[in-house]
Amino acid sequence: MASRSFDKIRDSRNELEALLRIKGISKANFGRILDVCEATAERYIREPQRLRYSHMKLLGKFCNLEVKEVIDVIEYDLTDQQDEH
Repeated sequence: MASRSFDKIRDSRNELEALLRIKGISKANFGRILDVCEATAERYIREPQRLRYSHMKLLGKFCNLEVKEVIDVIEYDLTDQQDEH
């Protein structure tokens, strides 16, 4: 069972999705945390750079992380994308 969980984390589209999976936060719960609909939550997972600072703060508070740590997760993907081009 644990192996399948690690596979899902490895198969994440980006670091934000991996963080959500590690913390056990579903797309629906992510939307509730940010007070957005599930479609918007999906868009934020797909494109984390669209998250507003206020959303990052809410996620950080829920996950017991500093907002800077949430920003670092999102920036990691942005720098990774730039390296590919």
